[in-house]
Amino acid sequence: MKSSQSLKVLTAGVVLASGLFVFTPMDSGVQAAWESPYNFIPHSYKGNINTFDELIQLAVDAYNSPKHEPVMVVVDSNKNFEEQISDYFLSEKYLQEMPDFGFYGRTVNIYYDGEVRKGIYEYHIQVYNDYNEKGMLSFKKKMDKAEKYIVDNYPLNTDYDVVFAINDFIADNFSYGMAIQDDSHPYVGELQGLFTCGPYTELAQQFYNRFGIESRKMTGGAYWSGEAHAWNAVKVGGNWYYSDATAYDTAGKAKKNILMTEDVGYTHWGINLNTNTRYEITKFRATNVKFEMSMAKPYNYEEVKKAQAKKKEVKKAQAPKK
Repeated sequence: MKSSQSLKVLTAGVVLASGLFVFTPMDSGVQAAWESPYNFIPHSYKGNINTFDELIQLAVDAYNSPKHEPVMVVVDSNKNFEEQISDYFLSEKYLQEMPDFGFYGRTVNIYYDGEVRKGIYEYHIQVYNDYNEKGMLSFKKKMDKAEKYIVDNYPLNTDYDVVFAINDFIADNFSYGMAIQDDSHPYVGELQGLFTCGPYTELAQQFYNRFGIESRKMTGGAYWSGEAHAWNAVKVGGNWYYSDATAYDTAGKAKKNILMTEDVGYTHWGINLNTNTRYEITKFRATNVKFEMSMAKPYNYEEVKKAQAKKKEVKKAQAPKK
């Protein structure tokens, strides 16, 4: 179940924490390849920084900017933050500071050129949108329609019901290897490549975000095949479980693939194709407690949407005035 998006990123460097954020040293040739498809605005040089927190804050601010234009921020420092960045993006903190929008949304890439001058390291932060503002608006309207369909056609009494409905809806409307090359699909716009494990995972993540289910994307591989794979982790009944929308669909809607424990045969290790070495993609692990229906917690769609709206208003009020 190879994800073309994940493999494309792997050829450039190391993918950390589900592909939202890439941290890798790059030479000028690779850098140009990353910049050219997104028409980055000229570099915005922010000067010298002294701490790792300053670097991360610049990335957070750039990611959360309401502008749709691509952003490139360049800073330098007399300190090497490589290890700290790796640890940060293998943790859970970045998910709170840079919400995980990868399907139709913003992507963050940070890399450093090593020691560019004696004792000085240069860091580049790139933020870009996979689609323009018009495309993102179209996608939002289609997702609104899909969300309404789920609410109207599935019982959503517990958090398990929501996870099941999302997986079932995706299985009903997509198939592995589907080519979506125009805007005619009722629930998504044009996609680059085929609908494989990457898009399954990204789309499920979008739904989990909308329905207020705590979740995250996972990337790694399957022990039995050695191929790259992507899936989700969801918090249901107070515990974390793996949920594989791809496997649910391709296995004929097998419910065993909706909530899985740690022992499911997936690996959290990837391969750096430049050095042919293995690296840990994420330290995140699901629970080993088997899910029972009695563990499911009550779910109220209206209350979730009100809470999301309130949170959005608070965030808007706290945003710096322009």
